[in-house]
Amino acid sequence: IPSLAEFSLSNWYGSGGHMDFSPIGPNTGEHARRMNELVRSRLHEYGFDHLAGFYCSSRVLRFINTMVFRKNDADDLARVREALPAGCEPLQYDAHEAGSWVVVGARGWLAPDDPLATDTDARVFRRELERLRLSVRDADRRFGRERPRLAMLHYPPWIEGREPTRVVEILREGGVGTCVYGHLHGDDPRLGVQGERGGIRFVLTAADAIGFGPLEIEP
Repeated sequence: IPSLAEFSLSNWYGSGGHMDFSPIGPNTGEHARRMNELVRSRLHEYGFDHLAGFYCSSRVLRFINTMVFRKNDADDLARVREALPAGCEPLQYDAHEAGSWVVVGARGWLAPDDPLATDTDARVFRRELERLRLSVRDADRRFGRERPRLAMLHYPPWIEGREPTRVVEILREGGVGTCVYGHLHGDDPRLGVQGERGGIRFVLTAADAIGFGPLEIEP
């Protein structure tokens, strides 16, 4: 029976802090072993537990990893940043530089007007709005508004046929010109608004929607 029980692993240390990443490779036992050893050794080097699972299809092997940490512990957060590859920066209520871009973002969440949304979803959505505002404020404080801004979200901020969520309002007020998002897989990419709308360019970057390859986004 499908459930959300696996998500309880993100509360491994009691604070719910987690970062997820999913390398893919050929569907062979040898590649599964090598990927597992690579990620496990890296996480253990920095003192993190290794929580992972493999999902196999006819074409590829997806290696789902979750790095769990105490999100309110400064030492844990510092180790998270140290464990990431050079040039990879986590967004946590702040902003970062990436080439000519200033990058802001938050996870986002299911909008309260979604037919599947509950009261709990509405509370999480409001929290994510505030996190996005904090990211924009940090960008204003540290970088000003002269450079192009890109927002990174997981959840789509706007669904075709519906009114834009309050996320879009914050993006516009925050001077964001490009917004990338994911979450929509399989047949669902058609649901998300893509292209330019109201001065913001929306780009879906879900891995399967872009052919599991890098996507260059110019300012």
